[in-house]
Order: sequence, then C-alpha cells, then structure tokens
Amino acid sequence: MKRIFDIISNALWEGSSGGSQQFTSDRRIAGSETQGRDISEHSDEYTSVWRQVPRAMDTAPEERCLILGLPSAPESIVISATLSENGYDVDICNDVDAVLASLTSASEKALWSMFIVDLDFFREHVDIEDCVDELVQMRSERCNLPLILVSSNFARDDYGEDRLPIADASLRAPVLGTRILYAARIAKANNQVWKARCASGTSE
Repeated sequence: MKRIFDIISNALWEGSSGGSQQFTSDRRIAGSETQGRDISEHSDEYTSVWRQVPRAMDTAPEERCLILGLPSAPESIVISATLSENGYDVDICNDVDAVLASLTSASEKALWSMFIVDLDFFREHVDIEDCVDELVQMRSERCNLPLILVSSNFARDDYGEDRLPIADASLRAPVLGTRILYAARIAKANNQVWKARCASGTSE
C-alpha cells in the first residue's frame, strides 16, 4: 500500500453542455458512508448534483462515462462535451460517496464503460491517504472499468503500467482538444493488462 501511496503522491507533486439534464438534491452530512460529504466551508449541507450529457452521435457498442467532479467546472464541461461529440453518454456528479456506491452497486455498476476522476476536486474533500484507499478499493471491486485521473498537479500525461493499481491513465489538466479521446483508448488497453493481473492474483 505504501508503494501505491508513493506513486500517486509523487505524481501529484511533480511539478454546461447543450442538451444536458441536471438533477439536484440536498444531502445533510451525518457521517454515513452513503451520505454526501460536506463541500461547503461554512455549512453542514450541500447540493448533490448529477448532470447527464447525451451523446451527440450514435455508436455501436454504446459507451457511457461517469465523471467524479463539479458539473459546472470548466474541466467537466470540456471533457463531457468532447466525449459527447464522440459517441459517449456522460454522467457527472459531485457526490463522492454516491459515485463510489453507484460504481460498486450490483444494479448500477454495469451502466458505465469508463470512469474519470477530477483528482483536484476529489482531494478537496478527501485527504490524499483516503483518496488512495478509495481508488485502490474501487479498482479491486471494478477491475474491468477503465479509470482516468485528471489533475493540474500532474507534471505530464502518464500512461505507464506502474500506476495501474490506482488508474489506467493520468492526464494533466487542463485537458484540451482530443487528449481525452487518446487517453480513453490507452486506458482501455491498459485495463486489459490490469484485469489480467487481477485474474492472476498479481495486482499488487
């Protein structure tokens, strides 16, 4: 676990779309794993937001991406727009617990074919050790889900297999142009390697 923590720590310190639908709900913080975390500096309540951005073109097979981040953030808007224009349905949510619960829910986990984490947003609400723990646990439970991390603290884009315990690809923000599409392709390829490691018991 320390090696995985070192990988992400070193990486971090190197160096709304048309047609979308938005759903909100107020979630009071009560310490439950299934309730939202407090993202307000002066309040014990915040708005849990899910935004859906439908794909702008038909694809076969269908692709659906889940983004953990602030739906109104420029990064979320740009990435979701690019993916939508290239055949992805996109869901964006700012509720860490709701996202992680959905990804591991037996009834919901098959909805998504890719997961993107705005790590800058994630780290505002979960400390770095918990970020690593959450990602490692999710990767073990959903080893077949390609995962891309996005952070302004990354020194560069990274597609190396040494980070597979936490992600299939890492992108330095801001993510402009078609970089997210290239990352999606690489993440899917790397995820095949990760699934093979998990199946053989060599995922550590």
